[in-house]
Amino acid sequence: AKRKLIDYRKPVPTTYNSKKVPGNVWEIPRVRYRMDEYENHPTQKPVVLLERIIRASSNKGDVILDPFSGTFTTSYVAKQLRRKSIGVEIQEEYVKIGLRRLEIASEYKGQHLKKERRSFELRVDERQGMLSFSER
Repeated sequence: AKRKLIDYRKPVPTTYNSKKVPGNVWEIPRVRYRMDEYENHPTQKPVVLLERIIRASSNKGDVILDPFSGTFTTSYVAKQLRRKSIGVEIQEEYVKIGLRRLEIASEYKGQHLKKERRSFELRVDERQGMLSFSER
């Protein structure tokens, strides 16, 4: 006699955006100094890139985790796309940018939060095979 298998697992989760991502090479320009979205970070990710990633891998209401938030671009985009987000950043300077950018606070420790523009220089140390960023 055959036995019927009963599946007690959780119901299948709803599918994410199932449209195929076109190709595996994305032509997205990096954030440059004179762009409106520039936020004083040497490796800031473009909003367009994170929109694409978040739309393809989550649904409205999902929680997005960014353990190295930098200028909180991931949280900023998640908020625009109606996702919840958890952003973690160790550098106080970038936390201030996140507070202002996400409209959580306009002041931090008595200091008014405003957008500033600085530029960074990429340096290559060929002996050690390392890249580093320094403020100009």
